[in-house]
Amino acid sequence: MKNKYKFYRKIFDIEWQNLYVYDDFVKNVSEKYNINFYILKSIIVIEKINRWNLYNRFVEILLAYLIPKVIVVADFSIGLCQIKPSTAKKVYKTINNDNIIKLLINPYTNIHICAKIIHEMKAENLEEIVLLYLTGTKNKKYLDDISIKYYINLCKHGITKQDCI
Repeated sequence: MKNKYKFYRKIFDIEWQNLYVYDDFVKNVSEKYNINFYILKSIIVIEKINRWNLYNRFVEILLAYLIPKVIVVADFSIGLCQIKPSTAKKVYKTINNDNIIKLLINPYTNIHICAKIIHEMKAENLEEIVLLYLTGTKNKKYLDDISIKYYINLCKHGITKQDCI
């Protein structure tokens, strides 16, 4: 398990660097919503590692522009932060299905929605943020799940990057 975590941590560090193009925007929305920049960026990095590879991006974009109703009906998580349309609609209550998909495909609006979701959670600590973001609940029974443990540990690793500046 330690070797697997080290592997993911190396990927995390690579993707952290690759996502530098969004740093100014992430900093702005983290300040706007009073969220720790390193937690927000860690979540973005982990979601990119998990599912935002070239193939998934291509499929998401194809579905979003050709048959967006499939994404809405199936409630697929899409975009850089892997947000479900139903979750995004809780943040933007008045927007229609076609427009919510277009917002989620755009990395900047996807990050903004992610930040707003985290802000509205009113979570008190990193574990609660991760639990709420991944499961929609603060139920600690999920803390035993290995993927939740990896997510929390990688977020903790991301927070240590603030010591590097």
